[in-house]
Amino acid sequence: MPYLNAIRAFSKLPWRKNSYHLVSVNFDHLKKISSSAALLLTAELSRWDDSIRNMLKPSIDNWNDEILEKFYYLGFFDLFKRSGIKSIGEDGKSDVRIVKYVKGNKENKDYQSLKKQLFEVVGEKIKKWTFLHSGLDEAITNVGHHAYPESSRVKLKDKNWYITGAFNKATKELKVVFFDQGIGIPRSLPTSKIWEQVLSFMSFLNYANKLKDATLLRAAMEVDRTRTGEVDRGKG
Repeated sequence: MPYLNAIRAFSKLPWRKNSYHLVSVNFDHLKKISSSAALLLTAELSRWDDSIRNMLKPSIDNWNDEILEKFYYLGFFDLFKRSGIKSIGEDGKSDVRIVKYVKGNKENKDYQSLKKQLFEVVGEKIKKWTFLHSGLDEAITNVGHHAYPESSRVKLKDKNWYITGAFNKATKELKVVFFDQGIGIPRSLPTSKIWEQVLSFMSFLNYANKLKDATLLRAAMEVDRTRTGEVDRGKG
């Protein structure tokens, strides 16, 4: 998280023509990464690259082979106009195959390419796709309702969500990861209709503990409501 927070800080710095800019992405010492962390890192670097006019360039000469493969199939290198990476040869260095991420915004729910890719890596139809499909629709709907409120002052083009999937060939486990860069539940709760209920739920805690993200998330789940007031929402 310290690295990700640093990237977020860099992406928010104003562009100045005559100032110094970091332009190289180096993961020489990275040996293992989950699909969730890979998607999060990709999303944050995408925003940073946009903020410095697409000057970032991956320096991959000493990257771990498995890391290189995961990022390649995730579509990580497609972000960079200066990557120069077209192919990495045959795959097989890892049991986990990550599919190319899909990026959309609050106005866009199209993730059909993800479905096609997942079916290809699994090698057959996914029996519970209908259930998964409804969950993904709900996640994207939540982006529009909660992640980017007007108070966040985020431009429409930046109200994005990212999604990818990973299939472990050894364990036959399928994982789908969804991520947005919104304000998050801990920041949105104080302006919600359920804030008083949340405070009541946490009344036994001291002030410092009440402000911890984990506590606020648990309280929001326990109170089991969202600012929409709808009975089918607020399940996380």
